[in-house]
Amino acid sequence: ACTGRDVGRQGTDALTAEQLRATPHVYFRSARPDEYGKVVLADLDAPNERRIVSDLTCDRLDFGTRLGLCLAEVRGVPGIAAVVKIVDVHFTVLQAFPMTGAPIRARISPDERYGAVTVFATGEHYDADFTTRTWLIDLEQRALLGELESFSTTLDGRPFKEVDFNLWGVTFERDSNRFYATLGTGRQRFL
Repeated sequence: ACTGRDVGRQGTDALTAEQLRATPHVYFRSARPDEYGKVVLADLDAPNERRIVSDLTCDRLDFGTRLGLCLAEVRGVPGIAAVVKIVDVHFTVLQAFPMTGAPIRARISPDERYGAVTVFATGEHYDADFTTRTWLIDLEQRALLGELESFSTTLDGRPFKEVDFNLWGVTFERDSNRFYATLGTGRQRFL
């Protein structure tokens, strides 16, 4: 739900989310002290004046025309925990999934069929710069499809699997039939 804070043209008539989305607009995470972490929908040309501040708090986010992904740290839980929320354009949570780790990336495919989120994993240690976990999400079915490390990987046409695989940085092609991710292993990086 939208709060209505900072809505309008500096004191003139209040804007609706539909009016903002009908023009070039942007969704972002606010850094203002009184709304820190809240998702803002704003006019691309005047993001400080023509904006709507939602009640949705995210550490990482991505929005399409119908859906959004909100990846947020869950504070007050032992260890590092996160939650990924599938939301509609009114910032209503449609589905949520718990994650273990610190939020680092959220991405929605151009056709909004799929999404991907990445967290820094905790509690693992091997000879790597960092440890990540990346999940692929079916946004239409509102279901986790799996962690990318569980997917089959090949290198030069042969199966390729190492204990230190880290996958992150998912980018989808326009039709969602293919996606790319960065794979880190043995201090090497592959796309």
